[in-house]
Amino acid sequence: MINVTDLRNGIVFVHYGEPYKVLGYEHIKMARGSAVIKVKVKHLLTGSIKEISLTNGDKVEEAEVENKTMQFLYKDDDNHYFMDNIDYSQYEIPNANIAYESKFLIEGKDFQIMLYKGKPISIILAPSMFFKIESAPPAVKGNTATSATKKAIIENGTEIEVPLFIKEGDTIKINTETGLYVNRA
Repeated sequence: MINVTDLRNGIVFVHYGEPYKVLGYEHIKMARGSAVIKVKVKHLLTGSIKEISLTNGDKVEEAEVENKTMQFLYKDDDNHYFMDNIDYSQYEIPNANIAYESKFLIEGKDFQIMLYKGKPISIILAPSMFFKIESAPPAVKGNTATSATKKAIIENGTEIEVPLFIKEGDTIKINTETGLYVNRA
């Protein structure tokens, strides 16, 4: 059991029999009442995000999750498909569960997959990743009054804002938590 005051970003717990991942934590102390802990969570089976209010002193069950390294194979209209690198078994994750994370997937690369009761439910991304620029329009002269950016497409087809000096073929580092350009590699 986990005390609710110990819940932090990334912790996975079970609430009313359903697995949740903590996205945000807020401790609110009222004048004469007891403290309230508000936790922004993502339901790991459906992908929905909601806020749960808990009282100080409550405990929640720690979810039994397992992390495995799997290779991303491909996606279709409904699912993303992964292969276990050890026994070559294939797993699928519904697109709705990993809508944000899918922007950083590249076919053939290995990723950490979180399993709950043997079923893959989420992807654990590295805090930052490197991507090659597939296409980037040339910079426009005179468009540099502030920190000017342009749209570029990375190797998996995702569009991202980059500085004007980035050109096709460059490798850039992207923060996967914010989805923003960090620097050129």
